[in-house]
Amino acid sequence: MNVYHIGYHKTGNTWINNVLLPMVRPVLDARGVRVRCDESLSGSLFEDDVTHPKVLASRDPNARVVICIRNQTTMFPSLYWLYVKSGGNLRFEHYVTSAIKNGKLRYDILVAAYVDVLGPDNVLVLAYEQLRTDPAGFLAEVACFWGLPPDGLPIRAVGQRANPSPSHGFVEVTRRANALLHPNTKAAFMLRRLPQFLWLALEKPFAMNGRRGLYHRDDRTVMAGIEKEYAAPNRTLTGTVPIDLSGHGYPGVP
Repeated sequence: MNVYHIGYHKTGNTWINNVLLPMVRPVLDARGVRVRCDESLSGSLFEDDVTHPKVLASRDPNARVVICIRNQTTMFPSLYWLYVKSGGNLRFEHYVTSAIKNGKLRYDILVAAYVDVLGPDNVLVLAYEQLRTDPAGFLAEVACFWGLPPDGLPIRAVGQRANPSPSHGFVEVTRRANALLHPNTKAAFMLRRLPQFLWLALEKPFAMNGRRGLYHRDDRTVMAGIEKEYAAPNRTLTGTVPIDLSGHGYPGVP
């Protein structure tokens, strides 16, 4: 049995691949279960890949797919940092506008595409927030989908997750450095570290005192747009697959 964890980005896929899977690989191998983690299968940082479901189904008709989603209001800032870290220089609001225009994070569309070609029993949709608030429940669902007992995945693996978010100021300094340096070589990326280190030194006293940093991006208008854009699609999603998004602040879901 082949199981594909397709992301999304910033929903724990790297942790599953680098921490969780090595702990249970012998057990999975003995059961003939092959788990592949590749968040690029869900798309890029600007758009979702809704063509891949048919490609996967034609190549592996018995495949099982895990799709981990995340509240769009917290997802976009995380994706934006990935974009900036990789060399992007669009402002946050421009990045979000472009991604929305391309249909990025329309979970209802991507999930429906996989369900349509693989069937509902072969597609598992999980909320990233559950990994944070109910890790035992999250792991139990993953284990059962992998063909393991509900307690077949070690809860201790959750303690090895650590990926702190950078401050708004650090992201903005990196973005401006990108605009100046256009980092597409190793040397340019190394040079970009200078303003990053300087900013971290400036922010350190604020962080030590638990105060907000030197720079704070005002995202209120952008967030209002995200709330409006994804309210109806999220309600559609909850009517398509058995997933409870309540209590996690998803747009359109109480």
